[in-house]
Amino acid sequence: MIFNKIKSSFIKNNITFLNLLEMFQYTVIVLSLSIIVALIYHKIFRFFTISGESFLVLFINLIIDTYLICVAIYCIKRIALLIPSISKKISPKFTPHATFNEYTIHLAAFVALIELLPFYYDHYHKLHYKLGII
Repeated sequence: MIFNKIKSSFIKNNITFLNLLEMFQYTVIVLSLSIIVALIYHKIFRFFTISGESFLVLFINLIIDTYLICVAIYCIKRIALLIPSISKKISPKFTPHATFNEYTIHLAAFVALIELLPFYYDHYHKLHYKLGII
């Protein structure tokens, strides 16, 4: 019974299928851009890291890294939005970018960047030890 309700909601509702298609399209685009940005970040922006293990140095490194990640996500979003939605081409009534901000950018870009930038995660762990949280 539950399976039939789920199946009927996907079959009857073409918009749901188009939303999922668009989400997949932009997930691939945003993940690809995140990998490129992470490679660029490793090559260029690692020079902004201040060496040292004190609380202040770790905190400043986190501020710099967080700011650069926010700028990277902003740029990824702007570049991804330049690519037209496949779902809009399939159905002119479809409202594009409905799932873009909520799912694709927040999950694909942020999680990918955090995982692809391990030193950012290391700064947090070192700061936790300094604060006595871990």
